[in-house]
Amino acid sequence: MKWRIQFLILVTVMSGLVLGGIHLAEEGIQRVDGMRSSSEAFHIARAESGKLEMTVLGRHYQLQDQGIITVPERKNWMSITGNTLGGWITTTVKGMIIWVEGR
Repeated sequence: MKWRIQFLILVTVMSGLVLGGIHLAEEGIQRVDGMRSSSEAFHIARAESGKLEMTVLGRHYQLQDQGIITVPERKNWMSITGNTLGGWITTTVKGMIIWVEGR
């Protein structure tokens, strides 16, 4: 009986830690991506000279005579470093897999 209680306490604590880690990771992704709240998921506004601007999931778009144009995103150094490091790791692992398979 004692080990069952210990097991249930361990499972409860571990579940709480996993959920807390997922929440912390989500907040970090939103901080890097620039989306702080769910209210910013979709926003439409009029810009100067009658142009229409909209934000969909953190990406900015403008409606102009040529059509819909994506506004270039300003990225911070954490985002650039993470993307560069992720690309380097991906190409390295792919190269190692090809080398191990002997292609």
